[in-house]
Amino acid sequence: MIPAHFTLGSPLALMAHQALIFLIVSFLRPVRASFDLARCCVKAARDRGIMKRVEEALEEKQEPWAICKFGKSVEYPSETRWPSVTQTRAWCKAECDGYQRSETAQWLQPLATWIAPYIAFLLLCPVAEGEDDIDENTRKTEFRFTVLARFLNNKHVHSLWSFVTNVIGEYVLLLGDPASALWGAFSEILSDLRLAKRLGNKKSSWLADKAVWIVMLAGDTKFKPDLLWRGFAKSLPKDERTSDEAADIDNPAMAKTTSWRMLAKRVSAHTPSIERNGSPDSTGQDEIIKQSTAVHASTLTGASLQSSMEEELMRGVQLLVQGRINFTKGIFMPTILMLAVAASVFFDAYQKLGDKDTAHALAYGVWYSWLVTLGVAANCFATSTNVGVARKAFGKSIELSQRRVSLSERYVNRLAWENWLWEIENPDAEQTVTGPFQQNTAFWFKFLLGQLIGCVCVCFASGSAAVISWTTPTVGIGCRSFNFVLYGVGTTVAAIIQLCRQWAGRNHSGKARTSPLVFLTWSYWVVVVFNALVLVVGTIFHLSGVYRSCWCSRLFAKEDTLLEFNRNTEQAYTNARRYWLVTGYVAFSFVWIICSFAVSARKYIIWRVERALEARD
Repeated sequence: MIPAHFTLGSPLALMAHQALIFLIVSFLRPVRASFDLARCCVKAARDRGIMKRVEEALEEKQEPWAICKFGKSVEYPSETRWPSVTQTRAWCKAECDGYQRSETAQWLQPLATWIAPYIAFLLLCPVAEGEDDIDENTRKTEFRFTVLARFLNNKHVHSLWSFVTNVIGEYVLLLGDPASALWGAFSEILSDLRLAKRLGNKKSSWLADKAVWIVMLAGDTKFKPDLLWRGFAKSLPKDERTSDEAADIDNPAMAKTTSWRMLAKRVSAHTPSIERNGSPDSTGQDEIIKQSTAVHASTLTGASLQSSMEEELMRGVQLLVQGRINFTKGIFMPTILMLAVAASVFFDAYQKLGDKDTAHALAYGVWYSWLVTLGVAANCFATSTNVGVARKAFGKSIELSQRRVSLSERYVNRLAWENWLWEIENPDAEQTVTGPFQQNTAFWFKFLLGQLIGCVCVCFASGSAAVISWTTPTVGIGCRSFNFVLYGVGTTVAAIIQLCRQWAGRNHSGKARTSPLVFLTWSYWVVVVFNALVLVVGTIFHLSGVYRSCWCSRLFAKEDTLLEFNRNTEQAYTNARRYWLVTGYVAFSFVWIICSFAVSARKYIIWRVERALEARD
């Protein structure tokens, strides 16, 4: 979600929009779609030096159009190689300026083979949903800096702006900062693995046992201690709130000043200390009633509290587990189909060794491969339901936030949930004792390590794609390979800024608009939007044919640099066997290995969840 500082009518937002438009326009060069590789090859082959070299190699006289096979298509697999035809970059810019438009097959094949399936994986990723828990008065002050306040506060305009920031902004965030999203998915899987081992622990109290379920199944919602406090406080008997210790327990502000251990201790104090043999089934409730007849009336109230609250929480747990997305139909089958498509593309590439268009299409398929990792890992959690279902499933037993956090914020948000769980599990600990889940040096080191792991996943795909395009004649850095490298660098920068942004916001009150947090937030979103544009605009340029030009054949090269104009050359065939296919195999093998680990972790998590539920039946 775009932060609150990015209000639609604020002067900063208007300046940002103007700067972004100026930045995009400044990168667009006026080009003419007059470039034709075959015609330029014939022009270049008229050079006496080239004709003499070709005639000596073939031992027969050759005309320029015969050297370039003008008007002929390459029959793959081809047993013969065509001679190399090179001219300088300065000659190309003078004789063959412009770019060559893509034919239907040149843009339709990569669009149907790679881009459409990858878009499906992007849409499978869980994104933030719902709005922050703010009151209407706060919402109305968001547009106080603009003279168009009446127009911008219109409900239709506000709905449109909410769609742009909450929906489109989330997908821009996934494309612009994929490393943070990947680490958010990985960290939640690791957290669920830790918690799954503790399900059904008979040594823990009933409240701690339910808290583990809550963190696993609702931990993707934004942690709001005041909402949770309100829900648990309502569970206490009304006649017990008159003591000095809990006189203000109904006040949500208590959640910020009072330890959760105190509340957990008071909830446990109002429930009977009964040895639990498994679950709150009818047998356990009968045992509670039997023991309640021999104790004080307050204990009877406690038994009723435990029975009703535990029953409602477990009902919510069962609803969330049963309501999760079918992994086989929703995730596993698309992944298998993607594997089949990749195998088909590699077979086609093997049959067309040396074809430049096939090589570049393979490079773009490798470039997007991190989306498979993200799509699979982001759906390997214990639950995959939306916030509305979670809020309704738990009913009035607990109150959850209306917002599900982005994948890039899952690591920090889950830390808050696990710290809350630790306090619930340790109500008798001293107030000066803190749990292991704190924002200390170890936490930030793990955060940095996780961000780097996410960067490796994206940069490995980008680097592999760059290798394929780099080694496609003309060999060297061109627009495509530079596009891939730039995206990898932008991903790394966005991941580091996200880390700094979270660190700066650890004690941020939300009032100081000139704080480093605001600067880092603006910097972060500028990098994210720019990086997303690198991916989207770069893909459009490739499909349209803008990259088929003299200028894009070799970037940052001198004017006397030689460019290759012919097709099916010996160098292209050799590089195809040496680099293109091998690099593609390695890149996709890396993706499938990570996905197999994520799927295995999910199978274990679901097995533990179902086993714990079966033990309660």
